[in-house]
Amino acid sequence: MNPFRLKFVPCFLALGVFIAVQTIASAATWMYVLDTTTTLPTDAGWTISGNNPNVPQPEGLTIPAGVYYQHSFEADNDVGWTLEIVAKRADAEAGFGSLLYVADGVYGTEWGFFGQDRYRTRSGNGDNAYVTAPGSDNTQFVTIHITRKGDEMKIYFDDSDTPVATFSSTVGNANMYVRLGDYTSGNPVSVIQSIKWTTEGAYLPSQIPEPRFSFLLLPVAAGGLYLLRRRRLAKPVVS
Repeated sequence: MNPFRLKFVPCFLALGVFIAVQTIASAATWMYVLDTTTTLPTDAGWTISGNNPNVPQPEGLTIPAGVYYQHSFEADNDVGWTLEIVAKRADAEAGFGSLLYVADGVYGTEWGFFGQDRYRTRSGNGDNAYVTAPGSDNTQFVTIHITRKGDEMKIYFDDSDTPVATFSSTVGNANMYVRLGDYTSGNPVSVIQSIKWTTEGAYLPSQIPEPRFSFLLLPVAAGGLYLLRRRRLAKPVVS
């Protein structure tokens, strides 16, 4: 056995553990996650206004016109929050159709469909503001990443760290909740795959990574496999 190799195996292991711990410690995490392809919101602590006969499907949960779900949202507007939803429009109306509303105790943040090519929100003291959907088509699933801190709201699409829009919005709301679906005017039908949020800050999409294997953990894996192999080779042969 090469003594040089044995000497540096603990170093590789220590380096791998250090990097892994630092990576986990520095990454933001989602505080709330709901997968609506498998779980009804009402089974996960949401209340419902209206009646939804639909159930979760592999494509997502269809929320019909006249129905919305609501969940508490304990946020600090000064700290900021981040919310991400994967959704699409499933009706053919030309006007506004509500999808999402967040009240963080200071401001209200509205996000909905407009026609089949745009989204609508509120800027300033309540003026309509529009954002073009990717490919000018909001009837396809889009990952919509929204951040809010103070009066500044930013919108990101499909995991890009470049905001497609930044708004200053001062529409006040002292309540604290999230609404999902048709909570106001229009007759929207939406399909939702997931919704998640954190109230620990306003983060870029890349700052809240999805759970996945990290190549930074390779030193740990390699070191572990090496020690296992060495241990097996060192076992005495029983005759």
